[in-house]
Amino acid sequence: MAIKVDRENSGASRPAVIVTEPEEGVRDELMPLMGELSDHARSDRSDALQVTILGPGVPDDQITTAIPSSPLLVVLASPENPVRVVRALALGAVEAMVYYGSRSLPELRLRVQRAVDRTRTSRQLEVERRDLAALLELSHTLADTGDIEGVLFHIARQVADVMGSERCSIILLDDHGHSAFVVAASDDAKIGGHELSVAHYPEISEVVRTKQPLIIDDVARAPLFDAVRERIRGKPVGSTVLFPVLQGDRVVGVIHVRGAAVRARFLSPHQVQFGAIVTNVTAIALRNARLYQLVRDRAERSASARNRAERRIQQLENYQRFFDLAGDGLVIVDVKGRFLFANREAVSILGFTSADVTQLGLLDVVEPRGRTVVEELLDGFRRGHHRRRVDLPVLRASGESAILSLSTASLDPDSEDPAAIISFRDVTPNRLMEDELRKTKDFLEKVIESSADAVVAADMKGTILIFNSVAERITGYRRDDVVGKMSAENLYAPGVGRQIMRRLRSGDYGGVGRYLSSREELAIHDGTQVPISLAAALLYDGGKEIASVGVFSDLRDRLRMEAELERAQRKLEVSERQSAIVELAGAAAHELSQPLTSILGSAELMARKLPPEAPATVQLTRILRECDRMAEIVKNIGRITRYETKPYLGYTNIVDLSASSKGEENR
Repeated sequence: MAIKVDRENSGASRPAVIVTEPEEGVRDELMPLMGELSDHARSDRSDALQVTILGPGVPDDQITTAIPSSPLLVVLASPENPVRVVRALALGAVEAMVYYGSRSLPELRLRVQRAVDRTRTSRQLEVERRDLAALLELSHTLADTGDIEGVLFHIARQVADVMGSERCSIILLDDHGHSAFVVAASDDAKIGGHELSVAHYPEISEVVRTKQPLIIDDVARAPLFDAVRERIRGKPVGSTVLFPVLQGDRVVGVIHVRGAAVRARFLSPHQVQFGAIVTNVTAIALRNARLYQLVRDRAERSASARNRAERRIQQLENYQRFFDLAGDGLVIVDVKGRFLFANREAVSILGFTSADVTQLGLLDVVEPRGRTVVEELLDGFRRGHHRRRVDLPVLRASGESAILSLSTASLDPDSEDPAAIISFRDVTPNRLMEDELRKTKDFLEKVIESSADAVVAADMKGTILIFNSVAERITGYRRDDVVGKMSAENLYAPGVGRQIMRRLRSGDYGGVGRYLSSREELAIHDGTQVPISLAAALLYDGGKEIASVGVFSDLRDRLRMEAELERAQRKLEVSERQSAIVELAGAAAHELSQPLTSILGSAELMARKLPPEAPATVQLTRILRECDRMAEIVKNIGRITRYETKPYLGYTNIVDLSASSKGEENR
């Protein structure tokens, strides 16, 4: 009994088939396994495998018959006949096991899956071995740079064979990307550069734009081809794959692989990887061919030029000793920058041998960042313009960077093959020092600019050299109006600047050359005087005064704050004094009221006991009147709420009880 499990439009080269001839009743138990393997084949994008499973009841001679027709043969043995496992393996079965019915299904599933994996791995290794052999053959082909057409044809044929395609074409693009040329095809060894219009091939334009491989399963249905649908209608294009041929970041061509029929999986990932490797090989072949052709053309074009150069070098060799005594490097170059001659110092600076130097040119030794300078120099050579003291970054023979300062001059300007002489010297240490000094200068300028105080520096003639933004804000002067134009003496009142310089040199104000912080007056832009706190110093070079620097801060805000603080202090003193008087007045009123009340009561009792005509009555009446007056004074003292004074005897002030005891509403 045979059961076939297949799928339509699978795209696989061989369908997945499970053939079972089990004993009666076992068939239904194997159906789930067959379904699983069918699903696995449907999801697997590699070539599917035919699996044949023979049940326990199949004779041994059928095992031998099934081996050639099935790469995966699984033989089931009954528990009564376990020796059959050994015989089946000996006859060539991939797997054999004792079958105990449904409980053996997990083991059977595992064994079949392992057999499938092993077979696929073996196939993959065989494919990789074949591809490596193809790549090795291509590497041998690349050695033949003299026949580039043959090399490209061989590459196209190899790709077509490995990928199983109908046709593989190698297409090169022109410099503008508007036209393309079929330079090789796997089915035509003499195609001869057939020209194409890139506008009619959107797939080529897409690869040029993305710089990535393009895989199209069905050209007839792909939206990319909508614009050229009428042109391809009826043509057997089917599936297509394009690989970009890159040189640097530019697409110089494509490898076009074409299939015959619509297939969901035209190429496997491994084939895509092989295609990418071949495109790199093609790029190398094209580059080698172009270099070979370039060298050959250059050799042919410069044959007469070389003869003229040799005659010129022979003439220059007469001056070899003179040139070797020069302290600068001297080289003679043609209009393309190639070295025709180099003296001893030039060879020493560049680090190459004399023979090596004459095989090089300016573009061979210059760093990438200096190529623009070289191109400008060469353009000047051709136009008869020369330059002096040009810095050029170069690479020595050791790979070390160097900076050359060079000057050029014309040599034989009227000759049909003019040349230029270049003198140069190594200024690398100088430029490094200049760079460090520049960085230090920038750092110090940032420090001065970020200072919270004004910083002003001047030379010994008084001309301002440094004027930071804080100095601008305090004085009102703009930096551009004072630096190099204005004397620092104009920032002070007349004579103050010279007085400060005398103090700097005296040594009595913090030491010779130093003037510690002091109070000065600064004349600002609008003519007003601004109080400042100033610290100054003299700068020396080898004991000689070279400049002065002053650091000052604006005291206006500080003085304003001190005045406000003084006023607040006076108010606080008055408030404290008033509080003390109020407390004292309350205490005095309380203490005086009691004895005064006692005196007043006693006097009233005595006045009542004496007759009106008694001599003491007059005195008691006076005592009572003065007591009432004192009582009123005590009341005023008790009502004191503020501190008010009045003149007393013309030279001092005393507390004004009446004014101090009146409420705010009575003032």
